Amino acid sequence: MLSGADSFIKGLPNVYQAVLEKDGGNLSQWQRQLLNIAHVTVAKPSILILDKASSSIDTGI
Repeated sequence: MLSGADSFIKGLPNVYQAVLEKDGGNLSQWQRQLLNIAHVTVAKPSILILDKASSSIDTGI
């Protein structure tokens, strides 16, 4: 996966069928950021604006 989210998703209970709490409460901040990046890469928007908060994401890639 482009965002690198696959590595932590495979560690979740029930993997890709994991149930997430409202607003991703059972995920860390960086996990929520990676899922947002994964979501936007699938959506393929014509414009994507990233801010400084997304620049500190360490995907391990």
